[in-house]
Amino acid sequence: MAGQMRLSVLVARWCLLGCVGFLLTACQGSDLGQLFSSMTQERTLADLEAMKRQQEVAPGKKPNPLPKIPDVEPFQYSAGSLSDPFSRDNVARPWEAQTQVVLVDDKEEELGPDPLAPDLTRERQPLEEFPLDSVTFVGVLVALGETRGILLLQGTGQTHEVKVGDYVGQDYGQIGDIDLDTGTMVINEVKLGVSGRWQQNEEILSLPGAAVD
Repeated sequence: MAGQMRLSVLVARWCLLGCVGFLLTACQGSDLGQLFSSMTQERTLADLEAMKRQQEVAPGKKPNPLPKIPDVEPFQYSAGSLSDPFSRDNVARPWEAQTQVVLVDDKEEELGPDPLAPDLTRERQPLEEFPLDSVTFVGVLVALGETRGILLLQGTGQTHEVKVGDYVGQDYGQIGDIDLDTGTMVINEVKLGVSGRWQQNEEILSLPGAAVD
């Protein structure tokens, strides 16, 4: 009797194992994946809802107070009626002032206005904005009996036609001669010397390959 009961228990266990195996086999594939996915999704949503409730219950952090803006006293501009410090009338012109020169016999001689002083009231020409070493003498053009020089402005590649009497450079340089035979251009500059008087300086520009004495 006891042996039959033991045999029955063993048979029942084997049947139970067979049923479990059958169920696992039947749940393989998409059905099993959906089952686990559903369990994971439900757990994730529950976690999010719990976190949301915790955030709603937790006290919020107060923002930092705004910085205090200092009081600024209003300023009324009242220098509009004063003279412009950049006006030509306020520029010092030592060449127009009388200069005293001490002679050998300890006598002083007063000199008048400097004859070489440039005319600052005339309208500046375009090439006076650039230093003389930034232009290159590249050609000569003769038309209708007038000789013109061709100057190349370095850095921009622009060329300019100039004639005798035009101004070039930042030292009030005036073109004195354009010689086609020698391929040279003479520019007479004036610079302020240490004595306070203007001094004349001659610069010569040459065409590429031209021989200059």
